[in-house]
Amino acid sequence: MTTPTKLAVQFATDLRDALRGVQVDPLGTMHPEVDFRHPVVGVFKGRDNLSRALGPEMARLWKCIPTGGFYVVDTIEEDDRVFMVAMSHYEGVSSRIPYNNVYMFLMKVRDGMIIEVDECFDNAIVRRSGDNVHLEW
Repeated sequence: MTTPTKLAVQFATDLRDALRGVQVDPLGTMHPEVDFRHPVVGVFKGRDNLSRALGPEMARLWKCIPTGGFYVVDTIEEDDRVFMVAMSHYEGVSSRIPYNNVYMFLMKVRDGMIIEVDECFDNAIVRRSGDNVHLEW
């Protein structure tokens, strides 16, 4: 049986590999009817809609580099839910500024796939590395 934690870790591994240029579907663990709430790109119903929006945005922002990474730091599982903390390291495509961020995901699993995702991260770091925009506080 696939646990919520195993699915979350597989999602992170597939995402890391895709950003390194490996031919893998980073959304392969997502249910076709997934509800995905992303702080920059928005709210998406369905894996296909998410892929059409998220893929181009990630390609615009982050350069595939062999040393790039998306790593699971910790997970907490309860029933059909998992909370995952992950870290990333990439390089901005246009800015060439290193990108290091911490992500938090709350995921729900149904039918052996991830059906709900709430993602959170520091958008100021995204804007600085991805768009070369410095946000003042």
